[in-house]
Amino acid sequence: MVTVPLFPDSPAPATGLVLADAVQDDAFAPSGCEIGCGIWCLSSATSETEARGRLLEEIRRGPEAAYIALRDAPPELQGDKAVVLAAVKENALALEFASEVVKEDKDFVLAAVKENGAVLKFACLRAWRSTSACRGSGQGSREAYESAEEEARQRLLERIGRGPLDACIALQYAPPEIQGDKEVVLAAAKETFRALQFASEALNNDKDFVLAVVKENALALAFASTALRGDKDVVLAAVTQSGATVKFASAELKKDKDFVLALVKENGLALKYVADERKEDREVVLAAVKKHGSALKYVTGALKEDREVVLAAVKKTGLALKYAADALKVDKEVVLAAVKEMGRALKYAADALRENREVVLAAVQKNGSALEYATDALKEDREVVLAAVQEDGTALEYACKEVRASRSFVLEAVQATRAWWLVKFAADELGADTALIERYKAAAGTGLIFSFYDSYSCFARMRDRFPTAGASVPGGTAYEHVMDMLRSDDHGSTATVWFDQEPVFGHCADDGKWSHPSTDCGRDMVPVPLMEGRDAKWRSTVDSRSASLEPEVGKKYACWCCHWLREVRKHHQAGEVICCAVSNIYDTDWAETYGAGSSELADADAEEHGLQKEVFKNGKPISWGTGTIRISNGDSHQRRAPIHPRTAKPLGVGCRWERQALDGMEFPVYAFFMP
Repeated sequence: MVTVPLFPDSPAPATGLVLADAVQDDAFAPSGCEIGCGIWCLSSATSETEARGRLLEEIRRGPEAAYIALRDAPPELQGDKAVVLAAVKENALALEFASEVVKEDKDFVLAAVKENGAVLKFACLRAWRSTSACRGSGQGSREAYESAEEEARQRLLERIGRGPLDACIALQYAPPEIQGDKEVVLAAAKETFRALQFASEALNNDKDFVLAVVKENALALAFASTALRGDKDVVLAAVTQSGATVKFASAELKKDKDFVLALVKENGLALKYVADERKEDREVVLAAVKKHGSALKYVTGALKEDREVVLAAVKKTGLALKYAADALKVDKEVVLAAVKEMGRALKYAADALRENREVVLAAVQKNGSALEYATDALKEDREVVLAAVQEDGTALEYACKEVRASRSFVLEAVQATRAWWLVKFAADELGADTALIERYKAAAGTGLIFSFYDSYSCFARMRDRFPTAGASVPGGTAYEHVMDMLRSDDHGSTATVWFDQEPVFGHCADDGKWSHPSTDCGRDMVPVPLMEGRDAKWRSTVDSRSASLEPEVGKKYACWCCHWLREVRKHHQAGEVICCAVSNIYDTDWAETYGAGSSELADADAEEHGLQKEVFKNGKPISWGTGTIRISNGDSHQRRAPIHPRTAKPLGVGCRWERQALDGMEFPVYAFFMP
C-alpha cells in the first residue's frame, strides 16, 4: 500500500503519524491506496490530446487517484489549468503538483477555492495578498476572495473539532495567518496539547493567550515559549490541571521555594518534578503530602523517616505507607492511621502488625479484601473474617479452609450480608450441596440488597468468578461503555433489551397515575382497546428511539418493560446472580470523561419535582441522594442525580423504575453504586 505524506517533500507531522492514520477527506492527502506510481501511462498515448484525456479520466477516479495522477504527470500537464482544476476538485492537496505559474495565478486560485475551499490552505497567495496585487483587483474579486477565505477558515475549524489528530495536522499545515488566529489555535488546543507548537511565535509569547490555552489543556505548557515556561502564573495554571506539567517548567522555577510551595499546595504530586533540593525541604514536603499522601514516594533523604511527615501522608492516602521508612512500618499508630484510611495498606505493614488483631480488624472493616494480607492465625479468627465478609463478600476466599468449610459460619455470613452467593467462595463441598444452597438462598430473601453498595471491586470480582448479570445501569454517554465492561469479564453479562426505532410502551402512564408492576402488565402485543373504557395502563404514548406516537386502536405494540422483566428472569433462571448499578461511573475519571453520574433520588428532591419517592423493602443506604459517597477505593462521588437540561428534573427516571421493579422480584438483587 502506498502511504502519501501530507506534503511529499516535507517532514512527517510532529505526531509521528502519517495522514493515513489521521484525517481522511477531500482536503487532505489520500489515506493510502492500491494505486502504484504511474498506474496510468502516457507513453503509449498516440497524441497529447489522448494523454490529456487519459489523465483527466484517471483524476476523476477519486482523491487518491487525483493526487498520484497529477504528481506523476509531465510538466506540461501540471501547467494545464483545466487538468489541475479537475485534480484539486477531487483533492485539494493535488495543488502541490501544479506548476508555479498556475499556483501563483490569482484567478485560477480563486476558481480552485470555489471548487474546493480547502485549496486556500495550500495555495501560494502571498502575491495576491500584497497591496500591489490587491490594488489591481476589482472589489468583486476581493470580496470573492475574502468569502472563500472565510469559508476555508470555517472548514478548518470544523476539521479541528473532529479530534486531536485532525486538529494537530490541520493547524500544522495552515497558513501563517491562521496559525496566529487566537480562535483557531484555542479551538485546536482544546483538542490536543500539541496544537500550541504550531501557533505563531507571537501567540506563543502572548501570556494571556497561553494562560487561556493551558487552562484548557495543561500539557500545552510543553510548547509554550521558554519565557512563559518560566512564568509562575502560567505554570501554576497548568499544574492546577495536571501536576505532571511542572516538568515543563524552567529549571529556575523548579528551584524557587515560594513557587514550589505554592505548587505542591495545589498538587502535591508535582513534588516529583521539582528540584532535588526541594524534595528534602521539610516545609515543602509536609505541604505536598498533606495535599496528596502519595507524594511521599518522591521525598528524598531522611524525611521518609520523619514521623510527622509520614503520619500526614498516610492519613491522606493510606497506601502511602508503602513509601515510609521500615522503622515507621512497625509503628502501630502510623499503621492504624494508614489502614483506617485504606484497609489494603495492611500489605505494607511490618509482619508484627499484620498479626495484630486490632490493626487487622480495622483494616478489614475498611476494605474486606485486606484479609488477604493478614497472618494465617487471623484468617482463622471468625470475628475478623466475618467483619471482612460484611464489607466485601468476596473476601471469604482469603479465610482459612476450616472457616470456609464451616456450614454454620457461612450461614452466619449469609444472614449478616444476605448474599447467598458467598457459598461460591466457600469450600468446594459446600458449593456442591444443593440443599444447603437453597437454605442459603432462603436466608438471603428477596428485593434489592445494599450490603456491598459502596464497594469498588466486589461486583467486578463476582463477574470474574461466577455468572453475574447487570440488569440496570443509568443511561447517557457512559452507558454503552459500561455495558462493554460488564460483558468483558469472564462471567459477566447484561440483562437488557433494545427496540431501537420500533415504537413500544414504556414504564408509566402519561398522567403518572399508573406505573408498570414487576410482572407482565397485559399490554405486550395486545390490541390497543377503544378509548372508551380504557384503564390507566393504556393512557400512554408508544416511543421509539426517535419518535413518540399515539397508539392506534386495534394495533399491537411491544411493552419494553415486560420484555425486560422476562429477560431479567431468564438470566436468573439460568443461574446468574442479578445485580444493578445506581450510577454509570465505572471508574474514577468517568464522571469527567463521559459525564457519568448517580441516579439516586432523595425524598426531598422527589417532593420538589413531583416524583415518586424511592422506597425499598429492605431499606436504602443512609444519605440516599444527598452529599457524597466514599467508595472503598478512596474515591468520592456525588450522590444526587444531575438535573436534565431540558426537563429540569433529576436524570434517571427509567432506572429508578427498574430499581422498583427489581425490588419486587422473587429473588435477591444486589445493588452497587459503581458498576
